[in-house]
Amino acid sequence: MGVAGGGGGGGGDDLEEGLSKTHDRENTMQACIDKIGKLLFEANIRIGYVTDNGDIPNAKLKIKEITGTFKQFNQPLLNELDGKKIEMGHHLLARFKDRIFDENSMILNVEELATLYHAPSSVVQTPNIDWVKSRKLEAP
Repeated sequence: MGVAGGGGGGGGDDLEEGLSKTHDRENTMQACIDKIGKLLFEANIRIGYVTDNGDIPNAKLKIKEITGTFKQFNQPLLNELDGKKIEMGHHLLARFKDRIFDENSMILNVEELATLYHAPSSVVQTPNIDWVKSRKLEAP
């Protein structure tokens, strides 16, 4: 049995590990409470890519690239967005058009949904800003 500071056996690591696991459980529990305390939505995220020339390997690569951009929203030990399978065929377009969803949906709260909808981007346009042109000079 490990006791912090108890006789040279290095048992303090066991206590620290136990406290760390308890702390992780508390964080997980708090995250769950925070999530269900907000308005919840049942959601599916579907990504489509249509190619004219039938380049299937490139289409699969593009889907994986787009799916990879959602990894920025993952939180270790709490939430992650996980890609399912890549499907192909004309029936997919019909399912998109008719809004037929998979039976495997996820629950997102209003904050998570807003974060996904307003995804950060390096090319965000700001059309109503008046930019001032100035020249750069050396510091005095």
